[in-house]
Amino acid sequence: MKLKLLFVLLVLPAVTIAQNKKKGKGNGVVIIAGKPMTSMDSAMSRQLFFSALREKTIDNAKLAEDLFRRVLQIDPTNDAALFELAVLKKNQNKETEGAEMLQRAITINPDNEWYWIALADSYQKTNDINNLENVYNELIRITPDKPDYYFDKANTFFLQKRYDDALAVYDKLETVIGITDDLVTARQKIYLKQGKLDKAVADMEQIILSNPGELRYYLLLWCSGS
Repeated sequence: MKLKLLFVLLVLPAVTIAQNKKKGKGNGVVIIAGKPMTSMDSAMSRQLFFSALREKTIDNAKLAEDLFRRVLQIDPTNDAALFELAVLKKNQNKETEGAEMLQRAITINPDNEWYWIALADSYQKTNDINNLENVYNELIRITPDKPDYYFDKANTFFLQKRYDDALAVYDKLETVIGITDDLVTARQKIYLKQGKLDKAVADMEQIILSNPGELRYYLLLWCSGS
């Protein structure tokens, strides 16, 4: 998966992707993350949030940022406002500040896939490989059936020349999606880097067994052994 392509989705208002906080009502008081907030505060927070989104939509970033910060003054646990602030910072190429806000949003809402995708994008741009590995672990935890994150994690290892770690990720992915062209191609790239021609041939033989009528696999096998 190309995170830069997926990150286009981050321009969508956070309210469409942030999970709703659990709220309990009683005697006109809303409880958010254990902190009492009056219904008037809650209404003001919502009004400011949507006003900020409107300013962001018309490219008035400065006013939008001010309004999102006012939301957080009322409700420090508003992960959607933190996410929107992070997007504004990322749009200004302030990846470190954006990452800090995303980390705060994730602390509040750790299962939001889009927050982790945005954080991965920041770590890619700042070449923070160690933290990037952890982000992919979390994305796989949240969506274990999505192959894109396995490929991204393995590619991170590949770029670090951690070939055995990358192969371990591909082995795990095979248990999820089975043997595929993309998986075989990715593993063969590593085997050839390691000089393990026998492994590359064995992998190709495996996909031929699964697809005996595909002549192109026989050609690839011949190329692998030549």
